Amino acid sequence: MIWKVYNKDGIERCEIHKLEYSGTFMGEKFITASIRSPHPIEFAIGDYVIYRGEQFTLNYDPSIIKNAGLNKAGDAFIYENIKFNSYSDELIRCQFLDYVLNDNLIHFSSLPSFGFHALTIHDLADRIKANLDRVYTGDRAWTVNVNDSNITVNNVFITADRLNVWGALALVS
Repeated sequence: MIWKVYNKDGIERCEIHKLEYSGTFMGEKFITASIRSPHPIEFAIGDYVIYRGEQFTLNYDPSIIKNAGLNKAGDAFIYENIKFNSYSDELIRCQFLDYVLNDNLIHFSSLPSFGFHALTIHDLADRIKANLDRVYTGDRAWTVNVNDSNITVNNVFITADRLNVWGALALVS
């Protein structure tokens, strides 16, 4: 099978002929691939691959091994173990700090260790959204939807100590 690597604009950058998927339930998901090319490939942060209907994105500039001159061999330029991350990686890389959504006149400190009262699940969801909004804006903005039909717990004090947004989502349980 062949997978295509696209740039941010959806233009094909190269092909992948073999890849490896790694993922755990409620954990990190990514694919890795090694690419050989007769010419250098101008990879950029934001390049992506669609694998099993999910987009995996490049978050760094991969290193290159040059084996031969330009177009002298099919493997003149080698990119080993390029890692493409799923969107859930953005939740892992975003710190969960003491921020509130909009300026609702509630005091917040922006510290990584804090506690707050969540009267409903929406209070936690609003804090998660506030943290995502700090980092991801425009077309990269996240939405947070809450289905509270099965939530029976209210008025909970939540302590957050150096969590990321992914960890904050685990607080829902």
